[in-house]
This record gives sequence, C-alpha cells and structure tokens, in this order.
Amino acid sequence: MKLKLIVIFAMIPLMLQAMDIAGKIVDGKGTPAKKVQVMIHKLVSQTSSNGIFNFRDVKESDTLVVYPSKTYQVKIPLSGSSFYDIRLDKKAVFLKSGDSIREFTFQRVVANKAKSGLITRDQIAKSGANDLVELLRGRVPGLQIMQGDNGFMAIIRGGTSMSLNSEPLFLIDGAEFEGLSAASRAVNINDIETIEVLKEGFSYGLKGANGVIIIKCSR
Repeated sequence: MKLKLIVIFAMIPLMLQAMDIAGKIVDGKGTPAKKVQVMIHKLVSQTSSNGIFNFRDVKESDTLVVYPSKTYQVKIPLSGSSFYDIRLDKKAVFLKSGDSIREFTFQRVVANKAKSGLITRDQIAKSGANDLVELLRGRVPGLQIMQGDNGFMAIIRGGTSMSLNSEPLFLIDGAEFEGLSAASRAVNINDIETIEVLKEGFSYGLKGANGVIIIKCSR
C-alpha cells in the first residue's frame, strides 16, 4: 500500500505538467483580431474569426509567442491559467488577469547581420528562440516563413520550383526532410550547431531547385 502511494505522489508533478489552454485576442477597439499567428514551443495556431486560439498538452513553464506582424513578436510566459485575455495595441499587448493588467512590449525579430545565410551556435543561443520555426523567422535575408495549411512553410525568394512544392530541401545531418514543419519536428533547437541557407541548391538535383537549408547538430 505504501509503495502504491509513493508511486501516485511521484506521478502528480508529471500529470500537472501538461495542460490545455485557450485565449482571445482583440484589437484596441475590442474587435476580435483574426488570423493572428500564435505559437507555444513547436505548436502553431492562428486566431479564429472570433479571435480565439487553443493549445493542447502544453507545459506551465512554456511561453506563448504572439506575432502581431511579420517583423514583431511578443513573448508571454504561461502562468498556469487556462484562458488568456489579450488586447493587441500598436506597440504592446495587454494581458488581463482578474483585476490586473500586464503589458508586454513588441520585440523586433532581428535579422541576422553576420554572414548572409548562416546562423551559428552562438547566434542560436542568443536568439531566445524555442524551435526551428521561430529561429528562422526574419534572421536570413531572402527567407520567408509563411503560414500553410499544415503549419509553417519556408520559402526562399528566387526559388525556381519544378513541382507543386515550393519549399527548400532540409538536410539535418544528411537526412532529408521535405518542408519546415517536418524538419522542425525532427530537430531539437538545443542540438543545432549551425544552419546554412543555400538559395541555389542545384548540386542537390531537382530536390534542391527551391534552395537547401543545411542543419548540422552536435554529436
């Protein structure tokens, strides 16, 4: 009996780690803000026509990232609440919780100013990004991150697609992945040493017609 109780108590912290949350985003006039991109770790969502977003099985230690535009983001630490009431202003978002209101200012997504097309381990560590999607957004000139039907997509401007797929080829330590969503699910950002974006990937054949993103991880 004592052993059973020990096991149950040991499992309580694990059960408390995962939770479902929802939220609503409105603009300065109180109108629901639709199609606003929001992320938690590798989970991607978008507000509905009513300004509502939902996430399942997230951790209380995670961070909600709101993208008011392509060049700005706002990071809101989860507080254990199941619902997040957010008002989107011109330079900040305001989170209402009971009688209190917290302000979170916009953060510009800084483009990579080092070697064009290369992201180093040091830059990754300083970026504060939680996953590959967040890391690539706005950091490589000519690389666009867009919302697709099945998540985010990467598009390299100037690519010459010879198929319906316009995403670059992703190589993670030599393994091929078709698309940003698949690559993001396959790699832990903490393991990445470098990311190199090749706008011309003809040496990789037809698969590299839209460019190649080479990701090297630590051993």
